[in-house]
Amino acid sequence: MVSRVVRFVLPAAIGAIGAPCQRWLEVFFAGARPLLVTTSAVESDSAKLLMVGTFKAMQRTNVSKARALADTQWAMLNGQSGDRYRRPLYWAPQFFIGDAAR
Repeated sequence: MVSRVVRFVLPAAIGAIGAPCQRWLEVFFAGARPLLVTTSAVESDSAKLLMVGTFKAMQRTNVSKARALADTQWAMLNGQSGDRYRRPLYWAPQFFIGDAAR
């Protein structure tokens, strides 16, 4: 039986330099769409806030995955998660690859 992965989060801190991008592609081509990925190592508390906020927004409203992520990032920029997390360093490295319109 083949099952389809609906949500998959792959942190950049996997393996050695260069390994994260390879792992994204392996999972992506194995059928996981879309992937929520990061371009660099991220601070744990802000990553948790971003993931929880994004997935809650996806469950609470009928918005796309991309819109849920953007809304959560916007909320962090505006200080809704505290002044510390207003800086893009804490929320900008995360993005979706693949079809996040649904």
